[in-house]
Amino acid sequence: MSEWMEKLKKTELISLMKNKFYLLFILGILLIGISYVDIGETEKEKKEPKTEEVPEDYTTRLERKLRKMLQGMEGISDVKVMVTLKNSTEKIVKEDVESEKNQSEEGTKSEQEIHYKKTTAVFSADGEQPYVVKEIYPKVEGVAISAKGIGTIKRKNEIIQMMVALFDLPVHKISIMES
Repeated sequence: MSEWMEKLKKTELISLMKNKFYLLFILGILLIGISYVDIGETEKEKKEPKTEEVPEDYTTRLERKLRKMLQGMEGISDVKVMVTLKNSTEKIVKEDVESEKNQSEEGTKSEQEIHYKKTTAVFSADGEQPYVVKEIYPKVEGVAISAKGIGTIKRKNEIIQMMVALFDLPVHKISIMES
């Protein structure tokens, strides 16, 4: 009778193992199916057009900040500002430099050194672009301001001193008018 019990236990164990195997197999198929559903949703998101804000250029940003600052001064309103720049923004890109030395044959003392420059690139959604290490913004060359409430000499001098302090401009490069 004990042999019969052992056979029964072995067959029960084997059937239990088979059940666990089938359960794991079904769970694996379900996980694969769920992962395809998630991928389908992300592909739909990729197809939707992206609305990206166009970055405000440097001149416009400076003019907006100056306008806001001047409008915050007591008695000044209806401010119009124009800023001129010396040049455009300069971007410094990362370059890898490799050098190679060539010596002439048969013991002569002449050497030639060759330098190779390679621009380091970054891959983004827009494609391959150079890696920018530093961005140098242009220097302000002149400022023109027109506003209501700046007719007095004292007020004009305050604004001129502010422009000199902010942009290190000579006084003759700053124009202030009452509008």
